[in-house]
Amino acid sequence: MLETIFFNFLISDKIRLEEFKLEKLWVIKIIKVIKNNGKGADGVIINDR
Repeated sequence: MLETIFFNFLISDKIRLEEFKLEKLWVIKIIKVIKNNGKGADGVIINDR
């Protein structure tokens, strides 16, 4: 019983970590987009997916 709880906790923790990494990636992308928009190169951003 205890092993199952611990295992589930590990899995959920791993998923949370992955989500956190994804969020960080999105924040970096958004910052890049804002910086590029200042230069007026939004054609590059639209294609950058």
